[in-house]
Amino acid sequence: MDWVVEQIEKPQTLAEAVITVLRKALHSGTLKPGDPINEAELARQLGISRAPVREATRILEQQGLLEIVPRKGVCVTDLSAEDLKEVFTLRAVLEGLAVRLAVENGAYDDAAIAELQDLTDQIRTGTDFLKSLDADERFHELLCGKSNHKLLLGVLSNLRLKIRQAHISTRLVEENYRQLADRHQAVVDTIIRGDPEAAEQTIKEHVTQAAELRLQSLDPDGSSTP
Repeated sequence: MDWVVEQIEKPQTLAEAVITVLRKALHSGTLKPGDPINEAELARQLGISRAPVREATRILEQQGLLEIVPRKGVCVTDLSAEDLKEVFTLRAVLEGLAVRLAVENGAYDDAAIAELQDLTDQIRTGTDFLKSLDADERFHELLCGKSNHKLLLGVLSNLRLKIRQAHISTRLVEENYRQLADRHQAVVDTIIRGDPEAAEQTIKEHVTQAAELRLQSLDPDGSSTP
């Protein structure tokens, strides 16, 4: 069983390290949809050869986070209206199921409800975009995490960075966030009532509304605005 220890102790490969760097840049919004990735410059800054950088970008391309654009090379995937629809329709179904399961199992204790309420209040009163976005993400992660459905949560985890990209590429104004906070509040209220069907329907409506607000921010050609 020596191979078990070898797997645990094996350090991160250079390609995995590059993936970590790029995913962090995507998550923070440092890299935005449409931005080019200069593989040679990235390799130079990291002090490594281009081979692990190429391997990393190829893997992220397979995950749909990067794409090859003619005459530009490797770029961050630019989300179209159809991309946004796919991301948010899938999210609505998955989060609806997660919330329904959690309510049915009585998984939201007083502490969880209090945190959901606090995050809702932060979103409603926030003036910093990224802080509001972080609070929104924490709300949804806590909301769905209580389902304890490992496979469902794994799919949502893989979708999370796509959702983050959608948020960053289509920044909403404060009024939009107040609207979303109202929908968050409606979700919290259904949880307090212990109504699984209402909770499922409310989170689906919330995600659908969020998608509609973001679709309205796209250019007429269906591309994201800076």
